[in-house]
Amino acid sequence: MSKYPLCFTGMEQADEATLKMLFVDANASLGEPFELTSEDRAQILVVDLGSIYGHMTWLRAHSAGKTVVGLSNRADSEADFTLLRPVSESSLRDILAAVAAAQTGAANEPLDGIADGGTASAAARDDADEPTASAAPMAGTTDAVETVETVETADAADPETETDGSTAIAAQTPEAAEQPAPEPPREKHLVDYLRAGALPGPMRLQLPDAPPLVVDPRTGHYFGPPQLKPLMPYCRIVIAPEQWVPASAEDAARAGSPQPWTRLIWLCGLVSGAGRLVDAGDGERQYRLLKWPQIEREFPRHFRIATAMMKGPATLPEIAQASSATVEEVADFVNASLATGFAAIELPPSVEPEAPAKGGLLGRLKGLRGG
Repeated sequence: MSKYPLCFTGMEQADEATLKMLFVDANASLGEPFELTSEDRAQILVVDLGSIYGHMTWLRAHSAGKTVVGLSNRADSEADFTLLRPVSESSLRDILAAVAAAQTGAANEPLDGIADGGTASAAARDDADEPTASAAPMAGTTDAVETVETVETADAADPETETDGSTAIAAQTPEAAEQPAPEPPREKHLVDYLRAGALPGPMRLQLPDAPPLVVDPRTGHYFGPPQLKPLMPYCRIVIAPEQWVPASAEDAARAGSPQPWTRLIWLCGLVSGAGRLVDAGDGERQYRLLKWPQIEREFPRHFRIATAMMKGPATLPEIAQASSATVEEVADFVNASLATGFAAIELPPSVEPEAPAKGGLLGRLKGLRGG
């Protein structure tokens, strides 16, 4: 039987190393149905939904139809499956079993190696019945006058309650006996509203220091100026749901010509790190372009950076030297290319991931946005 390609990505390097070590025994106990591979080749991605880069990874994986396991403190995450913190070998094993069962279309049949009646350590989201934890779809079209409202979950889901045949799965391990308190609602940036289902239809934003921006998730376009730099202020700020207002066809026409959705995601990625890698990789991590991206005339050095990256995997300093660009410029370009799926991360085979330092799993990415 062929194995399911899986990748741990969209998280800090120490967290990735921890999960990979737990994965070895967890996968072996199930008969090794999974194999680790690169992000672009994987059909199953395990990402940290709480980080900026992890959310971008979820966004493009969702668009590509891949299965996403979200690492989170909350059971009601946006991912197909949720792996709750703190993670143990048994909790990872159980979620892998649930993913494998779903991949084979036998979600109700236990895999070999799982005792009858055993429970998994994460919650698989039932798309038909479970609300998402971000923006709720709004009733209304371009004629609507209602604004976006966020969905707040009043109480955490009971991990041992069955609903319509779907079991919310709780860890039966000492490590998970006391779950941490749910995180407060995460501040939302423009990229959060670009995910599928975050906005109900054409919506408009207006900042005092920027041109109007209209987005239409139904067609996959945004409307604005042909240049990207004037829209940078939208990518740097926290955007409250009530700042969005329904947009008419006239609003879209006044904002500008239609532009590809991925172009706006690319800009969010470019701004997100402010000269640093959002994925928190070190100097040993290599990056490569999977295909030639659209080069924006506003960023002329990107042509040389892309040319250097097309030659093969290289570290940030190597790319900077080959392209005569700064490391900060390369980091921004890599962030944008990763966010839109034009680039991939490669760790040299000779480099073994270091064991993570003690003191808890999964630190947060903070202070990476400009503005």
